Amino acid sequence: MYPDRFDSSTLSTEDNNILTEFNTRRAIVGRYIRQHKIQLFTCPSCAFPTLYDKGIFEVCSICDWEDDGQDDEDADEIFDGPNGKLSLTEYRVATGYMLRTLCHQEKGALVEEPVYILTIIKQHEARMDAFHEEHSMNVDDDHPVWQAWKKEKMKLRLNLIRKENQLLS
Repeated sequence: MYPDRFDSSTLSTEDNNILTEFNTRRAIVGRYIRQHKIQLFTCPSCAFPTLYDKGIFEVCSICDWEDDGQDDEDADEIFDGPNGKLSLTEYRVATGYMLRTLCHQEKGALVEEPVYILTIIKQHEARMDAFHEEHSMNVDDDHPVWQAWKKEKMKLRLNLIRKENQLLS
């Protein structure tokens, strides 16, 4: 039965604009990490450099895509695997809308400079490492520790937004 395919001809103009933003971010960030020999990979869904290897089912800390190896060449296929019944294309669009909504709410725009993006992600990873040391992750889903975890994830997303009144330093 699977893989099914998503019909990308049904995408709206705005959906395609989001995919263009994704492709631009991925090209810029990907080029930067290659040129600087940084051992990271861009997430196939959000294009941020959050993965340490490809296709090993690592979960992106920004968009929650579980990297099952799917990428551009089969982005319209629906595998019904760890990412549910969405194709990678659909997930990219949904992620783009989520990021745009956060930018609108925060009256800002996504950080575009790879060096700042990498700094923000590194700071998040340090906070999460400390979080792991402080809290046992063997707790029920309704435990308050998971609320704190979700707040940290949101903090990462919000840190990737430069507010209109912020200047580059």
